[in-house]
Amino acid sequence: MPSKDIINNLKTLHAQMKEHSVPNVVALVKTNLKKRHVLLSPVGIVAPPSDVKQLVTALRDILTALVALHKLKLMHRDLRWENVLKYRQDRDQWFLIDFDEGASAPATLGAMHLDPMSHAPEIASSHSVKVDIWGVGYLLRTTTVPNQPHQLDAIREQCLQKSPTKRPTTASLLKAVQKLVVTLA
Repeated sequence: MPSKDIINNLKTLHAQMKEHSVPNVVALVKTNLKKRHVLLSPVGIVAPPSDVKQLVTALRDILTALVALHKLKLMHRDLRWENVLKYRQDRDQWFLIDFDEGASAPATLGAMHLDPMSHAPEIASSHSVKVDIWGVGYLLRTTTVPNQPHQLDAIREQCLQKSPTKRPTTASLLKAVQKLVVTLA
């Protein structure tokens, strides 16, 4: 059951995402502060990518959302495969869920409660949208998809740089992934 603070944060984040038509993200349909309840849509399925083509397509969809979020100076801050769902229809399209940890960038206060093993090194102190770039690297590190192209290995290493300033931008990552999508089509 989400706290009132989380629900209020979700309302703020989702209002901005809706106003700016951020793609590939879950939408907040309804909230009830008294019952501490939120209704989100669409309902997806937990289906992490099972092959390289799906992995690259999922990355494209995630990065498309992150490019739009980062333009608004918003961060997801909790990128894990558990927070990436596949649309229910028979199509290879994914979207981000669980914006409970979402925040405006830069964040001056760290998110001390987030696991340092699955989040950017700077998450417990002040941080920027670069925590989401690290999160993309974490997705690549934790995927079970075998035989990834060397381009994905390079992207993973760039994203997981300890120094946020050495990590690429979402826009540059999206361009690289879009090239891979075309190559694999």
